[in-house]
Amino acid sequence: MILQIILVRATAYERAIKIWEANLGAEHPQVATGVNNLGMVMQDLGDLNGARAAFERAIKIGKPISAQNIHKCHRLNNLGMVMQEPGRFERRTRRPSSAP
Repeated sequence: MILQIILVRATAYERAIKIWEANLGAEHPQVATGVNNLGMVMQDLGDLNGARAAFERAIKIGKPISAQNIHKCHRLNNLGMVMQEPGRFERRTRRPSSAP
């Protein structure tokens, strides 16, 4: 059930990103927000490479980092989190072995 919800979120973000890109342009801050959110869903699914690519793309969109651009700081934080511990998903989903 949870996996289905996460997959629905991923599909919704992908559709929204396509609409925003078509209407606002690929470099619009709203596109960056959608790409960042998609990266978070990918991270939840354990697709760390996909999450990293999404976070890196979101970071490249928009203005340079400044005190006024807190969203870009959040995106950098998300990228750092996905790069910090690549084995985290495997450890979280691994079941403990039963004692002999």
